[in-house]
Amino acid sequence: MIVEDDDILAMHARCALEEIDEMEFNVDSTGDGPEGLGLALAHAYDIAIIDRKLPGFDGLQIVRELRRLGRKTPVIVLTSLVDEKDLLEGYSSGIDDYVRKPCSMKELAARTMAVVKRFDASCRMPIQEVHDAVINRRTKTVTRRGVEIKLTPGQYKLFDFLCANRGRVMWFKEISLGVNGEESYERHTINEGARSLRNAMIMDGDEFPIENVRGKGYVIR
Repeated sequence: MIVEDDDILAMHARCALEEIDEMEFNVDSTGDGPEGLGLALAHAYDIAIIDRKLPGFDGLQIVRELRRLGRKTPVIVLTSLVDEKDLLEGYSSGIDDYVRKPCSMKELAARTMAVVKRFDASCRMPIQEVHDAVINRRTKTVTRRGVEIKLTPGQYKLFDFLCANRGRVMWFKEISLGVNGEESYERHTINEGARSLRNAMIMDGDEFPIENVRGKGYVIR
């Protein structure tokens, strides 16, 4: 998500993000602060890029409200303010990084990738509860309602990846990179892997909620 009232800068930033091969971002954008806050609260974005000085609105208000509500969406703030006081205020509000204006789109793309990767790594908790399942990354085991689920190595890697990115729709290419370490993929192979995982996770006739997002990929909400 981009919240920036300079239409030309917003357009260039949008293009820079959408051209990051590793991520396959779909970018929402607005130049209005309150609308940006509404978007950030309504969606689980991979990252929010927010202008500090919006018309009649301080971009940090969006960050503070997100953090107050427990939302961990990573945030990069665009700013022309360079005083140490302003930078410290941003970090104390909960931002993850700054990019100073005027900014290079290559720098913005690089910082975006770095922040998203740090956020992804921090989400990989050793033990994570997801719905009625628990994944233990130390022992590489998965239980559901207290009963261990026997998963193949491939099924475990896919489940681990989707759990670590819970709430984010993971595109087919992202799944291929995250699970197999390969950029090239065949969609039917990933679909078959997801179907196999779903079958393995069934307990007492109840499927585990692994959602297929048509034409995009998979998500565990």
